[in-house]
Amino acid sequence: MLAGRMITPLNQRVSSWRSWTQYGQARRRLEELFSLQEERIESGIRIERPKGTLTAEKLTFHYEGSDKPAVEEVSFTLAEGAVHGIIGVNGSGKSTLLKLLQGLYAPMSGSVSLDGADIAQFSRHDLSRWIGYVPQEAFLMSGTIRDNIARFNLDIDDSAIIAAAKLAGAHDFVSALPDGYATEVGEGGGILSGGQRQRLAVARALVFDPPVLLLDEPTAYLDRGAEQALAQVLLDLSRSRNIVTVSHSPALLGICDNILVMADGRITAAGAGPDIMKRLAGKPAPVDQIRTVS
Repeated sequence: MLAGRMITPLNQRVSSWRSWTQYGQARRRLEELFSLQEERIESGIRIERPKGTLTAEKLTFHYEGSDKPAVEEVSFTLAEGAVHGIIGVNGSGKSTLLKLLQGLYAPMSGSVSLDGADIAQFSRHDLSRWIGYVPQEAFLMSGTIRDNIARFNLDIDDSAIIAAAKLAGAHDFVSALPDGYATEVGEGGGILSGGQRQRLAVARALVFDPPVLLLDEPTAYLDRGAEQALAQVLLDLSRSRNIVTVSHSPALLGICDNILVMADGRITAAGAGPDIMKRLAGKPAPVDQIRTVS
């Protein structure tokens, strides 16, 4: 009994020390979180909807803990009214570049401009309306089709949702469902096919009518027929927008007006889509129509 009474306080001290250590770790993590630079909440000035020309000036970015830049000295201008493709092997910096273009990552040096205005001056609210993004895997949240297209924003009119669905080529299959736009998609959109989920992801990106649409490997989980259908949708959208897609799909690359080739975080070649495709296939292309970037 005496031994137990002596050991119990020691056990309590060990338990308290463990809690104190966990508290110290949690405090350090919170201090690191609060020290991070916050996104701009309000833009310095309100401007009208941009036309959609994206410009990168000597864009450089590397991840924390890595000495090698994921994107290094990248410069280009992508104008509206066209489809632009970005290709390269895994790890060449394509997806990182897309995140820089939409302002999700802040560059270490260089800048990204939208119609000549640095996007760093705009709030996330503005950028999310001007730059639509379709990820590689179209993940839907548990809820209705309407909820997912509207991003669970109750202030969006039904007319805007239907317009976005029509632009994405999703309205017909949604209307054919028994519950239409009120259809519950289940967690991850499990009741829908890959092609249907992808079209809803495009509709979600278009719901605010953005002048720029960025897509990261949008055909990764689509069959050939769905690829062709998505390619036609993007071609139609490009008439009034700037479409930028990371892809290795022949169906999408075939509609690209321009193609950028990336390797080791740099753009190694850029030019008209057909000329770049001929060059990659080993066929001769007019030298004056292919710009090689050093």
